[in-house]
Amino acid sequence: MKRLICPLLIAAVFVGGAQAGPTQRVDRKFDQADLNKDQFLDAVEWLRTQGRRASQVLATFRFNWADANSDDRIDRTEFRASRGGQAGGKPDKLEAFQLADADHDGFLDPLEFSDTQPSTNPWSKTLREFSRRDRNDDSLLSPSEFGIRRYNPLPGLP
Repeated sequence: MKRLICPLLIAAVFVGGAQAGPTQRVDRKFDQADLNKDQFLDAVEWLRTQGRRASQVLATFRFNWADANSDDRIDRTEFRASRGGQAGGKPDKLEAFQLADADHDGFLDPLEFSDTQPSTNPWSKTLREFSRRDRNDDSLLSPSEFGIRRYNPLPGLP
């Protein structure tokens, strides 16, 4: 009987430790990102949880996905559910375009376009990519120039 209890206790310790590890890492990441220590992450603090190459659009998309109660801040429970800010997938081209279009005019200027690019991209690289896509050379990207095949700015219409 003693021989059976000892391996079971050891197994319980290892299983319990394995389950606590990821949660502790996520909690530590939350605590490091929570600059003002209010136990919530706002959009700026959320950026600290994203990878260095994540675009502003990707971070915003994941923030919106993680914000289950739509209060524009992420609590520890929401952060854990988002697997430390990594869940939520990636926006499709239309979602990325709409998130980047800050002035909601249906076009992206170079600054708005930069929000769709990896945050580590130098400005010169972003401008080259913008120029390559701007086929009519009007300094604005239309949805089709951005790569969206079918764009309907008014949802619900064919």
